[in-house]
Amino acid sequence: MPSRFGPQPARLLLRRRGYILRDLAEQLGVGERHFLNVLAGYTRPRPEVIKDLPSLVGIPLTKLFTEEVLAKPHDASKNPWRELS
Repeated sequence: MPSRFGPQPARLLLRRRGYILRDLAEQLGVGERHFLNVLAGYTRPRPEVIKDLPSLVGIPLTKLFTEEVLAKPHDASKNPWRELS
């Protein structure tokens, strides 16, 4: 199933720089699944990712994510799985 927003530039940039995505998610305080879904373009990033990822990796936010993803904030209420956790 194709992602809603398409793969985000951060996905390739972070891998090229040798970051371990699981470790980044932990440092950001978000779930690994959420972080991977953001990078794949399935969901918008949570505020923690938007706020902390650029300083953590030294890459501007506008180079990490597309305008479409950044246009609206993440809405956790749209997660159908949230009540199961």
